[in-house]
Amino acid sequence: MRTSRFFSLLEIVVGLTLVLMAAGAIGWKTCGVIETRRIAKDLEYLKSRVLTMHRMAVNMQADWEGILKPDGKNWTFEASCLDSPGSKSFSPLKLHITDVLFDAKKQSCFTFLFFSSGKVWPSGALEFRASNETVGNWDLPAIFGKSEGSGNKKLGPLHPDEA
Repeated sequence: MRTSRFFSLLEIVVGLTLVLMAAGAIGWKTCGVIETRRIAKDLEYLKSRVLTMHRMAVNMQADWEGILKPDGKNWTFEASCLDSPGSKSFSPLKLHITDVLFDAKKQSCFTFLFFSSGKVWPSGALEFRASNETVGNWDLPAIFGKSEGSGNKKLGPLHPDEA
């Protein structure tokens, strides 16, 4: 008759080690994917905020300013209306990026200006980096559409004398 044999302590330790190594590898990959998606989501939020400010400047016929500035290791985007400084503005948007480059030059602070005419300043290439890796490139003002942002297109409400 055969007796049942239990696993030895060494077999249990080896099996547990293999399971933990597999879990660590999966966790490592998952962490990288989560960080990449977080940064992509942050840049989508920033793009949405920038497009909203552009439309608000045109529709309100007021100039707006958006400032990207470092906040510890990450960056923050703040927006305000220049024509009514005491007015309520957007809440700051926290971004998980480490560097902002404009026309290949590293920036310590970056300012967008949105004019009531539809013009956006500055115009050039904006690059976002996280951990010395490029995570996004924008061509300003091409992100606003075909001719939006150039100041050539009449956007927003018309005055009765212009109709």
